[in-house]
Amino acid sequence: MEQAHISIGTRRLDLGGLLRPVVGDAVAIERTAQAYREATPAPHAEVDGLFDESLLDLVEKEFDTMPRWREVRSRREHVFRSVSSEDFGPATRLYMAAVNSPEFLAYLSRVTGIANLIADVTATGGGPHETRNGGYFGVHRDFVYHRETGLVNALVVITYLNRDWEPEYGGDLELWDKRGRVRGTHPLFGRTIMLGHPHRAFHGCPKPLAAPEGRHRRSIASYYYVNPHVARETTRSSIFLDNPTINERLRLIARGATPPAIWSLVGAAKQKVRGRA
Repeated sequence: MEQAHISIGTRRLDLGGLLRPVVGDAVAIERTAQAYREATPAPHAEVDGLFDESLLDLVEKEFDTMPRWREVRSRREHVFRSVSSEDFGPATRLYMAAVNSPEFLAYLSRVTGIANLIADVTATGGGPHETRNGGYFGVHRDFVYHRETGLVNALVVITYLNRDWEPEYGGDLELWDKRGRVRGTHPLFGRTIMLGHPHRAFHGCPKPLAAPEGRHRRSIASYYYVNPHVARETTRSSIFLDNPTINERLRLIARGATPPAIWSLVGAAKQKVRGRA
């Protein structure tokens, strides 16, 4: 069967190849998962080559045609961020669709061990980010709750879009603990960092950027959330409007009064008994 394609400008992209094969490679996933678990000072992992380079090239070019930027300037930061997902160009929209896809969410869950990740299709706080010469972003920890949905921030994924980026330009994403910098991620083109959101996940780019005139540090970010209330949910199946039998009523009352974990154990025991029958 012929693969589906999309053309953006003169580029023809294979829609089935926007995520590279490493996303489905069990050995590579376990290696990345181990790095994520063992990383300090907070769980994180770096991966090169997760996405089609042609797609990332197109995303980077769309920074120059972004209709508006939100300049954030204070003593702690001076950066530029996209205003709304409505401003994204076609390549940026395609990248965001890829990182919000079920396939990529499954990949992230396998790497991080965080189940039931929820993508944010509004790209609140995410999308294209740009730091210009002299810009900086103080060491900080990200927000805890999505400002509209109230979901809990669990993970940020950042892909860098800077070809031939020299160390003397600065712009490393620095990870800190209470004593200072622990390590940095050089923002090379096609490099992606997955950074978990525990209480110790402090990071930033505190040194002013010193790139050549006209060069900007560019990246695109996406956030992922978890629902803190999901474990409290007691209704696991549909409740019909017609009159339930006495046994059904007793079952519903019991479900409402029993922690979900107990019902999971009961269900597992039943499955075990059936397997022996």
